[in-house]
Amino acid sequence: MLGPMHAKSPPSGWRRWLPRWLARRFGSVDRSAFADSGEADRRTVLLPMIGDQQAKSYYEVADTWARERLRAKRHLQEILDGVTDFGDPGHAASSLACELGTWLRFVNLPGMADTLDDLRMWHDHWHQELARLVGLANQGQREPVEEAMRPGRGPWSYAARRVNQLLDALWVQKVPVGLQLRLADGSWIDAALLQEYERGESLTISLEAQLTSGAEVLLRDTTRADAAPRAYRVKLCRPGQRGAQDAGVFIAYLVA
Repeated sequence: MLGPMHAKSPPSGWRRWLPRWLARRFGSVDRSAFADSGEADRRTVLLPMIGDQQAKSYYEVADTWARERLRAKRHLQEILDGVTDFGDPGHAASSLACELGTWLRFVNLPGMADTLDDLRMWHDHWHQELARLVGLANQGQREPVEEAMRPGRGPWSYAARRVNQLLDALWVQKVPVGLQLRLADGSWIDAALLQEYERGESLTISLEAQLTSGAEVLLRDTTRADAAPRAYRVKLCRPGQRGAQDAGVFIAYLVA
C-alpha cells in the first residue's frame, strides 16, 4: 500500500472538472436578493457611536426594540393574570435603563440630530405610558390595559409606532411622513408612508391593523392640518416580512 506521500495524484481532468461540478452542485449565494431593487441595503450600515460603544445595524437595534416591547406586554399580562404580584412603575418609566435607551445615549449621527431627538422623546414617552399601564394593572384595571395592548390603539401603541418610524429614518436618512387611516368603526390609527406613486394615486403604507382587500378607507396627512382626508381602496394587505421587528405590522397597498 502506498503511503500518503506517495498517493497517486488525481488525473488532471479532475482538477478542471471538480470546481465546475461543485459550482453546479452548491451554487453561489445571490446576495442581491437581500437588497432593495438590487441596491445595497443601507440598514446593514453600522451607525457611529460615541466612545468605544459597539456600533449596531438597523436590524440589531430593531430586534432589541421588538424584544423590549414583547417583554413589556408579557409583564403587563402577568400582572393582570396574577402571575406577578406587583409591577414597578418607576422601573418601567426608566427609558435609559433598557437596551434601546442605552444605545440611544451613545449613537452619534449629527446630520440626523432632530430625528434622534424625536426618537429619544418618543421612546421616553413609550416608557412613561408603560409606567401608567403598570400602575393600572397593579390596581386590577384589566380593560384599559388590555385595550392599550391591542395593536394600533391608544397613546402607548402610537408612541411605539413613532419609534418604529424614526428608527427606520436614521438609516434611510429620510424623515418619515406621518399618516392616519380611518377604520370602518370610525377610529383613526397611525400609519407610515413607505412609497408614493403617480402623485398619490397609489400608496404603500405600514400600519398595525389588517385591512380587508377591496375595503374603502380614508387617509390623512398628520403633518398638514389643512389637508383633507383622501379616499383609497385597499388593493392588498399582508403581514410585514422583516422578522421580529415586524410583529403586528401590516403592509397595505392602496389605490385612489
